[in-house]
Amino acid sequence: FLYKLSLSLVTRIHKERFAEETSWLSLQSASNHLTDDQVSEFCSILLPAAMDLAMSKRYIEPVRSILQLLAAVQPSLFIPPLIQKLQQGIDTLTEPHKFTAAVKCLSSVSRSLVCPGTLFPLGPSHIVPLFTSVLPGIDCNDIKKTLLVFQLLSIYARLVPLSDLSAYASDPNLTSEENLVCEQSATFKPFLLDFMDRC
Repeated sequence: FLYKLSLSLVTRIHKERFAEETSWLSLQSASNHLTDDQVSEFCSILLPAAMDLAMSKRYIEPVRSILQLLAAVQPSLFIPPLIQKLQQGIDTLTEPHKFTAAVKCLSSVSRSLVCPGTLFPLGPSHIVPLFTSVLPGIDCNDIKKTLLVFQLLSIYARLVPLSDLSAYASDPNLTSEENLVCEQSATFKPFLLDFMDRC
């Protein structure tokens, strides 16, 4: 139900804001279009249900699709709680499924996290801390968890250049978010060394 609801929201937003009129059917008038406030309110209503499902063992696969859709619409609402769930999963030893669930969900919202935009400009600044925080998940005694961490790292490594950009941090043309990302990129080398030690 939540997936169909989320898909309907995304489809309607796309039709109202981005689709060209290619049908002989008339589109809705602009006064009936969803506003940004209505979209935010709708997403905030779905947030508790989606976050509860994200940490369940049984419904993790359907909720990945739900979070992918909703994070594309409101990334600032859905991505920070997922990062908090990942930190809680790392700290919790009694419920290891929470870590794997958070890793799977963060893999699903990778595009929304990596692409900076007006809805979530601090998104790229979470990538380097995310890389370092999932390293404890590489465990030769738990192959399933290790493969999930490798999958997460490979998804983000395809979307983000793993190079030291700290020399560009003093560029006056960059925004404060871009400066932060450039400064954080200096930790890629220690991350890669730690990653190779764990492998």
